Amino acid sequence: MHLRLNQLLAALLVTATAALQPKGMWGTAQWAWGSAVGGAHDAAAELRSALSTEDARRDYLIALRQGRVSDASAKMAFALTCQRTAINALPAPFHDAYSALVQGAYERDAGLADLATCAAAGVERYNLNVQLSVKPERVAEFLQVINANTVGTLREPRNLRYAWGESATAPGVYHFQESFVGKQGFDEHCATPTFTAWEAFAGSSPFSAEPSVQFYVPTTSLADDHAPTVCMAAFLATLDFVPRGC
Repeated sequence: MHLRLNQLLAALLVTATAALQPKGMWGTAQWAWGSAVGGAHDAAAELRSALSTEDARRDYLIALRQGRVSDASAKMAFALTCQRTAINALPAPFHDAYSALVQGAYERDAGLADLATCAAAGVERYNLNVQLSVKPERVAEFLQVINANTVGTLREPRNLRYAWGESATAPGVYHFQESFVGKQGFDEHCATPTFTAWEAFAGSSPFSAEPSVQFYVPTTSLADDHAPTVCMAAFLATLDFVPRGC
């Protein structure tokens, strides 16, 4: 546990080198992206070391979604993951965002938001809304199971949103908003132990009405619906950051 916390702390700080760099480093000779020497090389080596395990990378994505990762770290993780993927194999929006990043286009204050807007179309989303009517005598059990499912879902690399609450007008009726990075993200969610426990509960006749599940395609951009840091986590998840690293 202490090792994971230390790795995450190192990842959040990026490195003493990168975190303290003034704005305007990307695209400069001093930063020297792609070179075996220079500020970028040193910062990349330290970030890769901090994110050397799947657990550390999973924790990093969680922290990124929560806004606890610096912009400098997020840019570096994105650039390294794009580079590892092979630039020519990237989705076109990712390719465009990466190319602009390494040329120094995102060094101003709104840089991370601009990068997220550029790359957002490269993420396929899988969204659904769910309505559940729970029998009064099963509510306590329902809350126990769904709270465990919530904790597990929010740790999934491809989860974008998992929000739920009880209806303001109909006691015992619960509404869910869920969003995943692609159908792969939803399929991975359905294969988790916490979801298996949920399915067992759902199969034990706890509902007073048939559950309503509606899948939909959002008409808004990923960057319109989520903070830049959440978008960056989605970009990394799309590129298999957790299993493959950066």
